[in-house]
Amino acid sequence: MKKILLSIGLGSLAMFASAQTVFNVDYPASIGGNYDFEYATTANNWGVADLTIPANAVVDTIAFVSDGTVGDSLGCNALTNTADITGKIAVIYRGDCEFGAKAKNAQDSGAVAVIIINNVSGDPLGMLAGTFGGQVTVPVVMVSDLIGAILANAVMTDDVIVFIGNKLGRFPNDIAIDENEVIRPQYTAELDVLSQDASELDIQVGAWIRNYGFNTQYNIELSCSITTGGSGIYSNYSMVDSLETGDSIFVTLPTFSQATYAAG
Repeated sequence: MKKILLSIGLGSLAMFASAQTVFNVDYPASIGGNYDFEYATTANNWGVADLTIPANAVVDTIAFVSDGTVGDSLGCNALTNTADITGKIAVIYRGDCEFGAKAKNAQDSGAVAVIIINNVSGDPLGMLAGTFGGQVTVPVVMVSDLIGAILANAVMTDDVIVFIGNKLGRFPNDIAIDENEVIRPQYTAELDVLSQDASELDIQVGAWIRNYGFNTQYNIELSCSITTGGSGIYSNYSMVDSLETGDSIFVTLPTFSQATYAAG
C-alpha cells in the first residue's frame, strides 16, 4: 500500500477556511476576527432571512440578556433588561428551553440578532426552531462555550461589536478558497498493483479562488505541496494576474505523479 499526504496553501492578502458567511468580531481588536458558528435557517423551520444574502447581514453591539433569574441568563422568560437589548445583538446561554423561545424573547425586546452560547464544550450545534422559531425573523447563531467566554470577558470592560452575515464586498482585500472547493487527494492508500508509476496514478490538483473583497486583486498565488514520510515530493504554484470583486476562477496546477511509487 502507498500513502500520500497533500496540503494546499493560498498566498494572497487573506485566506479564509470557511465560506463567505461569517461571524466576525469587529471590535475590540484584541479579540477581533472570524469565529466558528452555526446559524438558524428556514430548512429547520425558522422564520429567519437567508444569511447568505449580503443585504441580510447584521453588525451591532452585543448585550447579554437578563430574564430575572440568578446567574447566566438563559432567556427562557420575558427579558427584564429590554432597554439594554433594544437595537443590539442579544447574547443568551443555551439551556432549559427551546432555541426558538430564547430568540423570540430577545426579538420581542428589540434585538436585531441573537447569539446563543453553547453550555457544553465542543463545537456549536445546528438549532431546531421548536414552537416559536417560525416567528423569529432576526438572525440567530450559536457559538461555542469558549467563544462565549471570550465575549463575556470582553464585554465587562468594553463595547463588543459583531458582524454576522455574508461578507461579500465588506473588506477591501479578501481572497479566499473554501475547503469544499479544492481538488486534492486525501491522506489515503492505493494498492500497489494499481499504481506502479505515473502512467497508472496521477492526480489533478486545483482550487476555486474567490474575491469577496471590493478591490480588484492582482498577482494571486495558489501553491501546493505534497509530502510523504516527512519528505516533500511535489511543490508547485500557479499565478492569477487579476480577479475582480465578486469574481471567481478555478486554478489548476501541474498534475501530480511519480515515475515510481515505493510500497509502504
